Amino acid sequence: MLDIRLPDMSGPEVAQALRVRGIKAKIIGLSMRDEEGVRRQMLNAGADAFVSKAAGAERLIEAIRSCRR
Repeated sequence: MLDIRLPDMSGPEVAQALRVRGIKAKIIGLSMRDEEGVRRQMLNAGADAFVSKAAGAERLIEAIRSCRR
């Protein structure tokens, strides 16, 4: 799980750096902001799923399960 806002780099920057290095770990982006632009930015950077922190536990579990496939 990777927050979109981090102290030194943004979540999308970290996701992209992982993908450039060939790291195939599943990435779930997290953010308090549930806006389409934020979601798209994270997914375009290489995240496998995105969940708003306000979405609740069931949505987070769903995202984790989707990454197991």
